[in-house]
Amino acid sequence: MAKDPAILAHQEWLGYVQPSGLVVSIPALIEARAYVNRNISPDHQRFLSALPSDRDGEPVPEIANFPEFARSVFGWAPEDLYGAPGAPALPETLEAPLPAYGETLRPTYALHDFQPADPTREWILLIEVLPTGTDLDIVAVMETMGVSLTRLQSGRFVALCPFHADTNPSFSVTPGKGLWQCFGCGVGGTAITFVKRRLGVSSHVEAVAAIRELGLWPEADDDIRKTT
Repeated sequence: MAKDPAILAHQEWLGYVQPSGLVVSIPALIEARAYVNRNISPDHQRFLSALPSDRDGEPVPEIANFPEFARSVFGWAPEDLYGAPGAPALPETLEAPLPAYGETLRPTYALHDFQPADPTREWILLIEVLPTGTDLDIVAVMETMGVSLTRLQSGRFVALCPFHADTNPSFSVTPGKGLWQCFGCGVGGTAITFVKRRLGVSSHVEAVAAIRELGLWPEADDDIRKTT
């Protein structure tokens, strides 16, 4: 007997996220009239085709050539990405000195807004390229900043959310992806966004400086550039 196409569609996308520990009922999704938007399939396939594959043919979450990735997946023109081959050089104004650590944060690439609504905010995105294997221990960052995490068999960690009055652990951390999400208040992101929210700051530079002060910023060779 053929299965309902809506059920098959949910089984497909759930296959991507269940290794990270997401538990959700397909009948509940169907009852709630939650249907998979197939219009994004071409974008999804274009994204996957731009990633390297392992020996089993599975996508590896690593971008080996960001300028080419931005061109093929996002459709950016080469000149849009400052610092990339054939594009303008990065301006020194994007550098952020950290005198206490004897280093200067510099982006590898930067996406420029050619028609900014605010002339003082002409940069849309700063990108840092780090060598494969560079690890920022998101669990150590959170525990050092007062979050009591419990490890599950799946490898995820859970805790009471530090950003709202949580009584049932709804705060989830996936170390392998370097991501966190609260299913209670809806906030989430990376270690950097956690530190920014935890300290109430808006600057990536301040967040990186705080992680450095905790002694948790990953060490890199002298020629590896860091960014905001």
